[in-house]
Amino acid sequence: MKDIYIIDAVNLLFRSYYAIGPMTNDAGASTSAVYGFIRSTQKLIKTFSPTHMVCVFDGPDNKKSRQSVYAEYKMHRKGAPEDLFPQFEWAAEFCKLKGISVLSVSGVEADDTMAAVAVWAKKRGGKAYLCTSDKDLMQLVDDDIFLLHPAKDYAKIDAKAVQEQFGVRPDQMLDLLAIMGDSSDNIPGLPGFGPKTAAALLHEFGSLDAILAHPEKVPGEKKQQTIRTHKADALMSRELATLDCHVEIPRDISFYAISEGNQDALAHFYHTMKFTSLLRETGSVDEGKQNKVRATTDQHLYHLVDTQLELEKLASRLKDASEIGIDTETTGGSVMEAQLVGIGFAFVEGEAWYVPTNGNLGRPFVIEWLSAFFAKTKAKFFGHNLKYDWHVLQNEGIDLRHIAFDTLLASYLIDPQNRRHNLDELALEKFKKVKIPIESLLGKGKTAVTMLAVEIAKVKEYCCEDIDYTARLKEYFTEELSTKKLEPVFYDIEMPLLPILAKMERRGIYLDVDELKEIGHLVTKEIGVLEKAIFKEVGHEFNLGSPKQLSHVLFTELGLKKPGHAKTEFATSADVLEALAEDNPVVASILEYRTLEKLKSTYIEALPQTVHPKTNRIHCTFNQSVAATGRLSSQDPNLQNIPVRSQIGGQIRSCFKPQEREYRFVGADYSQIELRLLAHFSDD
Repeated sequence: MKDIYIIDAVNLLFRSYYAIGPMTNDAGASTSAVYGFIRSTQKLIKTFSPTHMVCVFDGPDNKKSRQSVYAEYKMHRKGAPEDLFPQFEWAAEFCKLKGISVLSVSGVEADDTMAAVAVWAKKRGGKAYLCTSDKDLMQLVDDDIFLLHPAKDYAKIDAKAVQEQFGVRPDQMLDLLAIMGDSSDNIPGLPGFGPKTAAALLHEFGSLDAILAHPEKVPGEKKQQTIRTHKADALMSRELATLDCHVEIPRDISFYAISEGNQDALAHFYHTMKFTSLLRETGSVDEGKQNKVRATTDQHLYHLVDTQLELEKLASRLKDASEIGIDTETTGGSVMEAQLVGIGFAFVEGEAWYVPTNGNLGRPFVIEWLSAFFAKTKAKFFGHNLKYDWHVLQNEGIDLRHIAFDTLLASYLIDPQNRRHNLDELALEKFKKVKIPIESLLGKGKTAVTMLAVEIAKVKEYCCEDIDYTARLKEYFTEELSTKKLEPVFYDIEMPLLPILAKMERRGIYLDVDELKEIGHLVTKEIGVLEKAIFKEVGHEFNLGSPKQLSHVLFTELGLKKPGHAKTEFATSADVLEALAEDNPVVASILEYRTLEKLKSTYIEALPQTVHPKTNRIHCTFNQSVAATGRLSSQDPNLQNIPVRSQIGGQIRSCFKPQEREYRFVGADYSQIELRLLAHFSDD
């Protein structure tokens, strides 16, 4: 009998849906959950090389049997988001194309189906690996059945791991679940009995039946009374948590064998879902007929310009050009520090030139030549993410003017919901071109930063390919902008904004670090006062930053009741604490402590680290192509998220100031601009 790997599909899909940022396909449908599901499944296959696998979904009307026992079972659970439902079907489609069996039994929950497969495999002499983070399935763990936790790099959970995590043996997990209940499934359990209390009682009594038989032996009159009053609830909870291992499942081992699947159809599926990174990994691209197009089939002519004669030929071409594409190769690092190691030029698709600064011509000569060229030329320039190239050239004292077209901004404007506008993704999506990664050109473990001096010819291929496909994208997007009537927005708003943002980034903003340090001393002192007050109220010290320890203090020691919307095991998220703070001063103090700690770590300690040592200013990056609404965003650091509402937040904000006395800040802002626009367009 072969080992079987059993995937909890819904568990993986829900986890991926909330863990991965918004992703959509060409139709605008959400795809983040199925993308994460595919990545997790691929990782499982790569890590364990299974030969037998099944992906299990809930069956139709799956709560029927348990709701016949308890009508309120899972009745309080929020339904899945609307945009998640189609992704269940897509996940099943992926499995079939990949050669993985899919199992869904009508009237049965996935947990029961998984349990039935695992127990059947064990009886046939195999081992079963349940790929899930669901603790309910831990009751099955023994010498032949294990859990693989997807959120922990598929760490294997055996009997010892169950004991370490919950304080009970796997054969006691069912009784533990019955005692502590489950708010997400609306299983009542014994009110006020958390996991620690339940584990301690099972350690002492051995089983739920022994606890219910002798409530008088349980410490504490309140607990004794709860056990007597809610005995029926505990027994019902155990029945609800019991997995049905007798579900009718396929019992032919060949059903679970992984087949070759259909690679062409899988590539087509990836293309439809807009999973370009997955498509690239298949080694093929879809053209509607599933024909394979290799990266080496395109025709091009790429020139290395590393002699005086070659440079003169290029200069002649540049002199006659009205539009020139450029792409810089650098040493990497921040835009304020990156040094130019080469530059690519293109005018039309299929031909490009690369001029290295570390070749035979020598760096000083090339920099001087570039400076003279950019100062005199009247040509207009295009590129992909030209703001970066602008900074790189500025670092060399070269001023890039006449910026006319940025393919990254064009892609963003045409498809703002898409978060992937990098050149490799666009080349694959628009031209079915699998671009050559720099790592594969230079060899494993080597980068352009370390190898440019000795691998100029290879980097030439990389840079020329970049600017070549930028030229192709320019032609493509020019037509798209016209078709979608976006030219005025692109040429009159987005492109003129690009050099302004570049200059803002380069200018930076002054931060009074000394004043911020003084504020930091006061905040640290206040945090210490709050810590002492909280510890005094609780009666002992504990790690306020540990959700596990805080949960134990709040819900076990202080006996607070978890709000109904609490989602996590330890339930110490901000919304939970805010609900508790109204009636408990300790929780209010904990919230205030958290607020000050966040201000301290996020701003007071972090902001000074971003000040440039030469300019004494912060140089963030303004993102023109990220927010789907068209707004700007900023990063490294995010200067649009400096606090202002609280007193301390306002003091932190005040540390941003004009560097010179005669300078002033001017604030100009629209209040609720989107709502005002909506009111205008809707005539409201």
